[in-house]
Amino acid sequence: MTEPFDLRMVNIIERHAVLFDKLQKLKAGESFIFINDHEPRPLYPELANRGFQYETKKESEDKWVITVTKK
Repeated sequence: MTEPFDLRMVNIIERHAVLFDKLQKLKAGESFIFINDHEPRPLYPELANRGFQYETKKESEDKWVITVTKK
């Protein structure tokens, strides 16, 4: 397993593009873990529509760990 990618370090304007660039490289069954500064609720329907499953864990007020797996 690779280290989680800390999306908090990416400019907020670029986060969506950076995240989906990384996710599009996944093969079926592979996972990608990223850290965000808030729960990315608006992202969930888009992930599901693109064939990804996700699991979210809140570690602190500004640290959410999201595991995304390509179906």
